[in-house]
Amino acid sequence: MSLSAASSPTPVSRPSPNSRLLPWIGIIVAISSICCCGTLLSIWVGSEGGISGLLIGLLLAFLPVPFYVLLALWIDRYEPEPAWMLAAAFIWGAVIATAFSAIINTANGLLVAALAGLEVGDLFSAIISAPIFEEGFKGVALFIFFLWRKDEFDNIIDGVLYAAMLGLGFAMVENVIYYGREFASGGLEGSLTLFAIRGLALPFIHPLCTAMTGIGLGYARQSTKGCLRYASPFLGYFAAVTLHGIWNLSASLGGWVIAYFVILIPSLIGVFILLAVVRNREGKIMRQYLLTDLQNGRLTDLEYQAMYSLRTRARLLWSTFFGQGVSAWRKATHFYQLGGELAFHRWRIARGVIPNDDAALQKEIGYLHAMGRAITPQA
Repeated sequence: MSLSAASSPTPVSRPSPNSRLLPWIGIIVAISSICCCGTLLSIWVGSEGGISGLLIGLLLAFLPVPFYVLLALWIDRYEPEPAWMLAAAFIWGAVIATAFSAIINTANGLLVAALAGLEVGDLFSAIISAPIFEEGFKGVALFIFFLWRKDEFDNIIDGVLYAAMLGLGFAMVENVIYYGREFASGGLEGSLTLFAIRGLALPFIHPLCTAMTGIGLGYARQSTKGCLRYASPFLGYFAAVTLHGIWNLSASLGGWVIAYFVILIPSLIGVFILLAVVRNREGKIMRQYLLTDLQNGRLTDLEYQAMYSLRTRARLLWSTFFGQGVSAWRKATHFYQLGGELAFHRWRIARGVIPNDDAALQKEIGYLHAMGRAITPQA
């Protein structure tokens, strides 16, 4: 089906009462989960480092999070993901993944310790159990997004972004425990020293490991090669577990500095190179699938250029912000976001991810209406 086949413009459908209620239910569940996690965390850390250790741990763990979240969001600028999904990923990593991983890792460590001794139990928990189950529970959220929200999980960049939010949430809660424990044994100086290592030098461990699973799922979404398409998510998870296991092994044996420079930094650079290649491809998708809107006069030359050129878009948005104020800037930002969603919607249709039917056509027209662009039906 094509846009010209529409007999008349179709307005964007209004959300049903249930759809308006769902976000509030999600917010209530999220707040309740955070409160439960906070209570359990307070009991755990407080029992080891006291209230002071808990407060220091919370402060140091949260301090760098906003910066790293902004860095993750900077990766995905052509078609930004829904804020609620990013928040859900962060909360899942901070609450669900940490809680279940802690329970299972502790149980596995105690079981092996009872059979082979305390030292072997600790090594097993760190090197075998933690990589498998921590990456597994973070990966479950990625699989849910992948299967449930096909229109919001398009490619490798989306996979890495959701993985980063999961990893940041997991690392934040984990760091609260480590910082609080270190405060109990080494005081504030010990906590600050550990913060310099875990919070500044090694903040990307969990996001990087989970990104392997995200890359596998993202490749599966955009690939048309049957065998590799189905294998890539599991290969990505295997890579995540392997990378996590190597890091924990090096830390347990005291060789983490070598692993940091030989394995982690090259892996991180490789991921950024891959993201740069994929983002360049996204620009080409924007350029290709919005060309018809330029030709039909629905986009001006400058608007079209700003859709596929992030540099031009940034220049225009800054100019709008300082020249016309926050309201105009938010409108313009929303306009370009809708343009990205429209382009990727057409791309999904072209690749057969979603059927080229009347529902897809109505959604396309809805995007154009939301952008404020008139649609002139053709005979």
